Parts: sequence; structure tokens; C-alpha cells
Amino acid sequence: MVCHFAHYDKKTGEKQLLHDHLMNPIEQVIQAIPPSVWFPELSYGEFKELAKWVYLLHDFGKYTDFFQDYLVKGIISTDKGHSFISACMTYALLLSTNRQEATKAYLGFLCVLQHHTSLQVTGILDKEAQSVQERLKRQAKQIQKKLVDIFVEAPWGRYVDEHAVLDSLQLHKLFGNERMFWKMSARLSGKRQHANYWYFPLVYLFSLLIDTDKMDSSGLERNCLQTTEPKKVVSYLRNKNKGRESDLINRRESARRTIIESIDGLTDEQVKKQRFFTLTAPTGIGKTLASLQAALKLHNRIANLEGYTPRIITAIPFINIIEQTRHDYEAVFADSLVVHHRLADFTQQKSTSNQEETSVDKQLMLVESWEGKAVLTTFVQLFHSLLTGINRPLKKINKIAGSIVILDEIQSIAYEKMPLIGALIKKVAEFYGTRFILMTATQPMLLEQGIKLLRAFVPSENIEKTLAIELLPDYPSYFNCLKRTRFIPCLEKRMDTSSFCCFILEKINGCKQQEKFPSTLIVVNTIQRSIDVFKELKMIREKRNFSRRPVLACLSTNLIPKHRRRIINFVNKCLKRGKPVILVSTQTIEAGVDLDFDIGFRDLAPLPSLIQTAGRINREGAEQKGTWLPLYIVRLEKDCSWVYSTNEMNATRDLIHGKEQIPESDYQSLIEAYYRKIDSVGLDSNIKDVWEYGVLGLDFEELNKFSLIDSIGEVADVFIEYDKNATQIAKAYRELLKQPAEIDWSIISNVIPSFVIEQNVSNYIKRSIIRLVSAKLSDYIVQIRFTRIKDNRPFDFGSNSNLFWVPKSEKKLYYSLYTGYIAEQQAYIY
Repeated sequence: MVCHFAHYDKKTGEKQLLHDHLMNPIEQVIQAIPPSVWFPELSYGEFKELAKWVYLLHDFGKYTDFFQDYLVKGIISTDKGHSFISACMTYALLLSTNRQEATKAYLGFLCVLQHHTSLQVTGILDKEAQSVQERLKRQAKQIQKKLVDIFVEAPWGRYVDEHAVLDSLQLHKLFGNERMFWKMSARLSGKRQHANYWYFPLVYLFSLLIDTDKMDSSGLERNCLQTTEPKKVVSYLRNKNKGRESDLINRRESARRTIIESIDGLTDEQVKKQRFFTLTAPTGIGKTLASLQAALKLHNRIANLEGYTPRIITAIPFINIIEQTRHDYEAVFADSLVVHHRLADFTQQKSTSNQEETSVDKQLMLVESWEGKAVLTTFVQLFHSLLTGINRPLKKINKIAGSIVILDEIQSIAYEKMPLIGALIKKVAEFYGTRFILMTATQPMLLEQGIKLLRAFVPSENIEKTLAIELLPDYPSYFNCLKRTRFIPCLEKRMDTSSFCCFILEKINGCKQQEKFPSTLIVVNTIQRSIDVFKELKMIREKRNFSRRPVLACLSTNLIPKHRRRIINFVNKCLKRGKPVILVSTQTIEAGVDLDFDIGFRDLAPLPSLIQTAGRINREGAEQKGTWLPLYIVRLEKDCSWVYSTNEMNATRDLIHGKEQIPESDYQSLIEAYYRKIDSVGLDSNIKDVWEYGVLGLDFEELNKFSLIDSIGEVADVFIEYDKNATQIAKAYRELLKQPAEIDWSIISNVIPSFVIEQNVSNYIKRSIIRLVSAKLSDYIVQIRFTRIKDNRPFDFGSNSNLFWVPKSEKKLYYSLYTGYIAEQQAYIY
């Protein structure tokens, strides 16, 4: 009997039978869909049935001799392709057997057709597609001839009748139907279909297919998620706080208990139906671990009530604060945590217990597929994966369905993007059954903004006001009793760098705590300003004008990531040892960085940013520091206009201008007034286009225009070869740019000790190694606007790379350990 293969490696002899690849994971596909999933035109049962057939038939075209000869013998033929013929069969079979009506069946066609490429809807059945009809007919004819043998080789009769498959191979019927085939993309993306939100079942179905396909092809299986006990968080907290007592720790404990009581107080019906929770609390109140325990409580109740175990996904706005959260999460999840961001070393994950036995390409796949009980990632990874047609990021989207997603520091999302993110998570919650915990000290009107965008395009839709349950219902009392900080607006006149530094000197030297130099935080809006202020303060220090000689540090994205971490750790040590220290920073310091200063200075910014900066002052509320420590708010020339919208700045100025001081107990009422003011502004036209044409109109090219973080203009990636480690990584990266036969793999193993040199390194492993080395390389990369490098242009890294390069021998000309990249030309970068 002739065997047909899905995969066949002639070098290693590894092979997989085609019917095993198509049939064995079917139960995994069905079980992966939580019962909370539904769509306007697709019930839970219909979607499971559709997913089953899409996976079962996605590689059926590999049964042709054209493909088998290519796979086993290396014979190349123009007829060896398998995706198009498999897609046509899937569509025809779903139609002819009345399993799905045309629009739903066409989703299956789209997924199978493009499961090796990026997802598109518009323009796929163009003239080029029409020109391959004869090739598809030849492939169909060949499968028809051997269909009896195919049914003998594998138990296909368990799923489908042989005559139904024969009928699905009558492609002339499909090609002759203009309306039901060639014009289906236009029908699916037309305005009449907008209210059906086809985007969401399409990307979910595609994600489920490509994720299962790749996992099975690699010999990997989906993790069977087990529940985690919430008491693990309690035990960890007890050990963490052992021997420590303070008012702040007591307030944290009180808040945590209230949050858990809120989850325990939910009825079973609320657990099943409720999709949104908020956690509003001041900075430093312990939201990270309290929200995790709440999520675990919810995760256990969902497991008991709905029969599946939800994954916990926590998204954080910035990479630079992810490591401190990772430490807490690893204590709770042991070997089932996935950490996924562009700088993550996926060989150091704790997502599998047998990590050392798993090859590097499979380790990468497990991380990129979010195969863990808990996932720690960034906003960019989460939202860019939900708004894309690109194959690789879409792999993990199916893992979001039915999960509990914690969005930390949501005020970090740019306000003009909030309607899009709000609409997106509202639909993800509605269709995928995902629960969201929205966490911040300054709760923005994210969901309300989302509803505004939804109503702009589907006014007939019955959108009820989304009521989120607040997990800390008495949160105003936590704000009202706070006496840690106060705003002191000093906005009467604009300052330049020199007058600003004189102002800082005056306030520091005039501080009441004269016996102790006040640790000082200065936050400005542009990189250039941070450098200028740092240099000016350095000159003041040299003149011995400070009451005591302080340590000076500068923090911005002008520094390589490795040095940013070093500075944060260094400043933290200075603070803990009581050394006099001044940190000059850009907004990098705002969200989640756990540093605690005595006094602050902030260039004018939107109110949420001011509150976030205040959260780095008197953070612990220690008794010896006193109360109402000041954050001075100033205007540095026109810097804020380079960074923030006029609407945000006007609202902030209106609320704080003319006030001598604003105590921390007033911050909450102030932020509520702020969001009411900016809520009246219309929707951003670019955001409207992404939703109308990208999501509703299924134009994936339009989705590519979306960026969560606005570009700062044309930027260059500049690699700073700062130390020996950077030199080794650069050598490894250069090796990987060569042809496989020319690579010296011993150079790679110097950078990745866990990599075992093999005689034949597959392309999959090579690509994975490139990703890993690129992540290590990123630790030494700064992004610089092209306008900044033209007068001090670094070297080209090589003909096969877009990187610029500062060699170790030239680093003094291009890079400062204290302020980062050196550019002769001034520029505003943020």
C-alpha cells in the first residue's frame, strides 16, 4: 500500500503520515474552543463544526503525486502546491453537504487557502487566481483517481462519504459560479455584512488552524491546562512581607482582601456572563499581585462552572517594567509561565518542565503560541496580534478566547487610540468570551470610547452600556486618605533649560529636610531636553552649588536597553542606601517603575502622566518622609506640544492652572473631570479608517497602518558594540546572515550555550536562532531618527542588514554611557 506523507525530512529520515497529521489533532481543535465562543451568524456548535472541517481538509491537496514526488523525491513541478486545491475542496464540501451556508463556508476557504501565508480577503481571487484553474483541475483529477486507495489507507469514512469527496472535486461547478465563488470576497467585505463582524470568526478560525498545524507538524501537543490555587499568591506575599510592617503594607492587605471578597461575592450567573472588571487603586497599593489572585479566583470558578480552564494573560505597556512582574509571576506559576516580548530569551522560559530536551525551534514555537497556563506580554504584542493578517502573530489569537486578560496601566494607551482598543476588547469579550481586568490608578473611559466608535458604524446594533464591576468598590477612600504628594503648578511663565535648573536648585536647597538631601526625580518630554538638563545639572554640581554632592543619572530611550536597566537598578540602590541622587528622565519612568523619590519636577503633560510621575514620589508613604511631598509642574518652552495633543493639554491646563497646590486626595476627582472634558472630542480619522475598512471591511492592508505607539518619524536601528558580550552577539548575527553551508556554528554556541551543534541544521532551527540572537542584539540597539544621524552617521552593519553599527573602537564618538547616543544635531525625540 502506498503511503502519503505530510512531512518528510530526507536528511534526518523523520516523517509524518498525512492522515495522522489531518486526523490526530481533530479532538484538540474542538476542545480548544471554549463554550463562551459565539458570533452573530455562527453559533458555538456551528463554529466547532467549521473548525473541524477546516483542519481536517487543510492539507488534503498533499495527496497528489505532484506533491508527494516533491516531498520524497525532490521532483519540482508547477502542480506541487496544495493550499488552493485543499481550499476549493473544503469550500465545495461544506456547501454540498449543507454543513455551512456560503458565507460561513467561505471563511473556511480563506483560511485553508492562506494557511502558509498572510491572511487577506480582498483581491485574492483576481486574474492570476483565475489563470490557475487548469492546474487545479489536474490536481483534482489525480486525487479522484486515487481516492479509493486514500480511503483504504486511512479511515476517512469515519468523517465523510467517498462520494461527497468526489463531488467536491468537480471544480468546474465551483469555477462556473460567479456569485458563490469569484465574488464572495466582495460580498463578505461589503457594508451589508458590517453588523456581522466577520473579522472576528475569520481571524480566530485562521489562528486555530495555523497554530494546530504548526504544533502538530513539530510533534508538539497543546498543554492541558490545570487550575492554579489562588492561595499560592497569599503564600508568596506572606514570605515577601515577612518581618515587615507599615501602614502601606496594612493598606495593601486591606485592599487585597476587599478585591478577593468582590470575586467571592459574584453569583454563578455573574461569573458566567460578566466580561469586564476594573481595579482602580493608587500607585503602590499592590495591584499586580492582588489582580493576579483575583484572576486565579475567577479562573477556578470558571473551571468549575463552565468545564474549561481559562488561561491568564497579563499585558503591560512597557518592556522595561516587565521583569519585575515576571519575578512575581514565576513564584506563582513555576514551570507554566510564558514571557513574550521582542527582547525575551525564549530559551530561559519556564513554560515547560522538559525545557532542556526541547529543540530551540520548538521552544520558540511554544512561546510564540502562548502555550502556557499564564502569559506575560506587552500591549504591542497583544493588540498588534489582534489587528493584523500576518501569519506568525495570528498564531496565538485563539489562546485569547475564554482567557482572563489583565491590562495593567491602561492609561498608557494614547487617548486617540482608546476608541479603537475599547471597541476591540468589547468585541473580543462578546465573541470570544474573554474576561478583562482593566487596572490603573487613573481609570480612563476606555469602554465608553469603544462604544462611541462602534455606534459610529453600526448604529442599528443594540449596544448596551458596558457595566464593569469594580473590584475595589471603596477605592475613593484609598485616594481620599492619601497624603503622600501634592501638585504645585508653576505655569506662569515658560522656562528654558538654564532657568529650569536654577529653579530645581532653589527648591532642593530650600527643602525643609535640610539634614538630608532630597532624592529628586525630574521628568521632561523630550530626549534632547533630558540630555540638556542632565548636562546643566552636572555643571551646577561641579560648581558645588548643591547643599550636598548628589549622584546624577539620566534615563531615556536614547540609551540601549541594557544600560536603562542598569541605571534603574543603580538609582534604586542609591535610594535604598539613602545616598543623595537626582534622576533626569523622559516618560520612560512613568508606568510601573518601582522607584521612590522625595521630590519631583515634571514638564507639563496630560493629567494621567502627571499622576503617574507623582506615583514615583513618596511611593511607600513612609512615616519618616513626611506628607504632601511636592511635584512641581512647569512649562519647558514648547516641548509638550511636540509630544501630546492640544486637546489633552488644554484639558490639563484648565484643571490645574491658577491653583497654588493640589493635594493627592484630590487627584481622583481631578482625573474624572479630565476624562469628562476630553470625552467630548470627536473620533480620530485614522482610527475610524482602521475600524471601518480594516475590521468591518476586512481590508488587512488597512490594518497594517495601525500602530499602538506612534512612530517618531523615519528611524534607524543603531547597534552599539559596547562590550565583549555585544561583540560576540554581533559576530553571531553576522554568521547567521551567511548561507547555511558557510555558517560557523561554534560562534553561535558562544552566544547560545544551550544550542547543540548538529551536522545538518534545519531552516526552522536557523530561523529560531536568528530570532534569539536578534533579541540579544536588541539589548544593544537604540532607535534614532534619521535626521539625527545624518551629521554623525554610524557605520553600515553589512549589505544583508538594515542595521547601523557603532564599532567598539568608535563608541566614544557616538555613545555616552550617561546620556546615550551622541548626535551633533538637536532633535526632539520621545
